[in-house]
Amino acid sequence: MTHLEPAEAEVLDRACASTATVLAVVRAAEFDLPTPCLSWTVRDVINHVIGSAAFYAGLAETGTMPASGEDADHTAGGFGAAFALQAGRVVAAFSAPGAMDKISRTHPPSQLQNVRTR
Repeated sequence: MTHLEPAEAEVLDRACASTATVLAVVRAAEFDLPTPCLSWTVRDVINHVIGSAAFYAGLAETGTMPASGEDADHTAGGFGAAFALQAGRVVAAFSAPGAMDKISRTHPPSQLQNVRTR
């Protein structure tokens, strides 16, 4: 079984740390501002980033596509802490022994496809 090599896990951890640094400077007054992503506000991007970390953590932990949490508003509370929690999960999940050997089910059963993570 394989897992992320220390250098790979470090890259993922650094990416999460970098994202946390960016999120730390965002203020609630900026949530409704536009972003370079057409039709996305700062709030939309924050929710997407946190929701994506939770999604991929769940996928790596279970091998099954988690229920969509895309509608969750992570900006309603401490979004920095919410990201830290999900970032920790995603790094741990992909660093676990065998994580990169799992076959993940990423589509509804009617369209089920097996996707190897490596």
